[in-house]
Amino acid sequence: GLANITKILGKNVDKGRISVDDRDAILGRIRITADLRDMADADFVVEAATENAILKKEIFRELDALCPDHTILATNTSSISITEIAAVTNRPAKVIGMHFMYPAQRMKLLEIITTPATSDETYQTVKSLALKMGKTPITATDRPCFVTSRLIQTLINEAIFCLYEGVSSKEEID
Repeated sequence: GLANITKILGKNVDKGRISVDDRDAILGRIRITADLRDMADADFVVEAATENAILKKEIFRELDALCPDHTILATNTSSISITEIAAVTNRPAKVIGMHFMYPAQRMKLLEIITTPATSDETYQTVKSLALKMGKTPITATDRPCFVTSRLIQTLINEAIFCLYEGVSSKEEID
């Protein structure tokens, strides 16, 4: 919540990455809400609910009904089909994935996931936003686990094989 954001911003002030004025300006733009109706005038929404396809689809149904037609709806997911989420809306061309790596405030990599229906305008808007945020965007198509999660799974599998084959100890592999 806001306390965690304030703490992270405070650390950035302490390290000289941002000024106190920048921190205050950032905090002044943040509004915490639990009511999706507060998104009714948004031009861009990034949903970051837990990795639950049913929940995400319900949120997108509601956002689609509430937000203006021009609003881009993005989901922060590491594995849920963007195509399936877009299908519950009347704006599949304006639905896209934005997989922020954890911890998002420090990690530069941002995976942008497009569907066959995602418009080039939506993609370009998201890529431009990612660059303005200081992220390094990579693009993936909507396939199971996209790019980063697939690569991580491969690494984990190889670690298990190394342990099984006696290549090294679990402590060394970790």
